[in-house]
Amino acid sequence: MVKGIQVAVSLALMGVAGGAAAQSFVVSIDAKSNLFYAGTGLTPSTGNCTFNPSIGLGDGVYPPNMTLPAGLRAIQITTSNAGVSFGGGGFPAGTTPDGHQNAGSSAAPSATVSYNSSGTMPGLQFSGRYGTLAAVFLDGATLAPVSPYNSTALNSFTSADLSQATISRGLKNPFFIGDGTVTDWVAAGGTPNGTEQRQTMQVPTGATRLFFGFADAAGVSGVNQCYMDNTGTINAAIVMAVSDDEGSVSAGSASTAVADVRTNDYLAGATPTAPRATLAQGSGWPAGITLNTTTGAVNVAASVAAGDYGPLSYTLCDTVTTPASCAGAAVTVHVSAAPLTPVVANYDSGTVTTAGGTAVANVRANDTVGAAAATSANSTLAVEGIWPTGITFDTSTGAVSVASGVAAGTYTVAYKLCEQAAPGNCKTTNVEVQVNAAGAHPISAGNDPLAVDASFSGAAGNVLGNDSVNNAAATPTNATLAQVGTWPAGVSLDASGNVNVTGALADGTYNLIYRLCEAGATPANCTTATVTLARATPVPATGPLALGLMALALMGLGGWQRKRQ
Repeated sequence: MVKGIQVAVSLALMGVAGGAAAQSFVVSIDAKSNLFYAGTGLTPSTGNCTFNPSIGLGDGVYPPNMTLPAGLRAIQITTSNAGVSFGGGGFPAGTTPDGHQNAGSSAAPSATVSYNSSGTMPGLQFSGRYGTLAAVFLDGATLAPVSPYNSTALNSFTSADLSQATISRGLKNPFFIGDGTVTDWVAAGGTPNGTEQRQTMQVPTGATRLFFGFADAAGVSGVNQCYMDNTGTINAAIVMAVSDDEGSVSAGSASTAVADVRTNDYLAGATPTAPRATLAQGSGWPAGITLNTTTGAVNVAASVAAGDYGPLSYTLCDTVTTPASCAGAAVTVHVSAAPLTPVVANYDSGTVTTAGGTAVANVRANDTVGAAAATSANSTLAVEGIWPTGITFDTSTGAVSVASGVAAGTYTVAYKLCEQAAPGNCKTTNVEVQVNAAGAHPISAGNDPLAVDASFSGAAGNVLGNDSVNNAAATPTNATLAQVGTWPAGVSLDASGNVNVTGALADGTYNLIYRLCEAGATPANCTTATVTLARATPVPATGPLALGLMALALMGLGGWQRKRQ
């Protein structure tokens, strides 16, 4: 039995049942959650506590689960045992990966496991340790209850399991969540402070859900049925997650298959970026296909023959811990012999309040397939990476919606746009969703069209001219500015609102998003707008094209004069 639980757990998740989203993607889990009902869909019994019926009857509540996005490869976990106590055992000995250890117990972990009489999951036991938060990966199938007391040795845990850098458990094979660090704090003493190397949990093939709850009973052996005396909540939040990537290019020309492998990865509340996050290319990449560890781009040389390449591994590391906490994912590159239709997915942004609403009406609005605007007829949409609870994506309409109650903050999510006629021809990009407090001061940012020629260098314009904060003109005093997404080299936004062009820029139109925030507001009060920067090379007055146009004009003038005569 677990008393007075207040554990913070970090998990990669998308769509957690019964949870409330926050900027750090925290979700609350009842301490009565019975892991052994995972996947059954059954309502836990109210009268199965045979160990000590007088202190708390019942099997608890159905365990919450996380819907795992396609392509999720690995997640990392951290926990805090602040305020945790266990029935009859007091406070745990340090922040331990497996819950309470009875005072004076030095017994090695036990390999004994047993089934719950009502659920389907094999039990988890460490000798003398109990009240442990645990988890299990499942696919979408409904599980049937098994016979009571059906003992098995499916999980044989040793002390080494507590300090593994990587945890790999298959479907229907439960494991301890623990404190999520490589150090066994029972043996080492002390408590973690957030800088320790984290363990990586590999997501098994076929997993679509992650359930978590407690393996709770006397010593966690035998039936696990005494849950109703557990009190408190477990607060779950994302820390780090990595997802696989896929990209397509045409053979015969140097090109980029994936713009940035980090787009659908996640670290500490946002898309991973340097200097905190680092990238490394794995071994076995074929000649001509490389990962730019600075930009995250997967580049394909013109010499690469048509074919499918991958999975090609890469590693993302969080350098805030010592040693760095790393997790790996993979990239698959399709090189087509025939020219591919260009697919362009551009960064999107939108703002709502905590009352909820539609942040982006249609992410396709600024996307293209070939020369045509992206529509439901020529393209498909899919969620990429992790999306927090309360922020949803309609893959038919392209709308990004926010439910009422989602906490104020900035959320960065990802989606994939694919050509309808060639499903493997896809591009991935981000959507920034800004959720402001319902009572925040009004804030507005207007879009800014700017144009420069090849010889221009300097400030192309100022974005603050049509922006406002609390019904007053936005200034560097009452507002702050930040670039959102990727801006081309040589173009930058300064604190005064100037869009500065200082480097060589190819001809074209650039849609650049910026964020305007009220200075000093807590929580942040922000909105976004787009700078449309058009760059064109002027036609020389004495150049062949200009002279040809002049000749045509003169010919037209002569014809007009003859008509007048």
